[in-house]
Amino acid sequence: MDKISGLSACMADKLACLEKAVASAPDSGEHLPRAVYYRDVVLAAMADLRRAADELEAYIPKSHWCMPSYADLLNSVI
Repeated sequence: MDKISGLSACMADKLACLEKAVASAPDSGEHLPRAVYYRDVVLAAMADLRRAADELEAYIPKSHWCMPSYADLLNSVI
């Protein structure tokens, strides 16, 4: 149970970081700086959140997981 609580807290922290990264994106009207920012900052924050979610998914029964699992997503396109 401690592992699940810790991973849930980690996901909440990573989500806050992702929201901050998106809110901090440059809005100068120039597309290239914005694209570079999203590539370097936002995608990295998304990957951090995904790692925590993937780890948490291993501890939660499928019947209680409110999102499709990674395996479900992969199998749905085949």
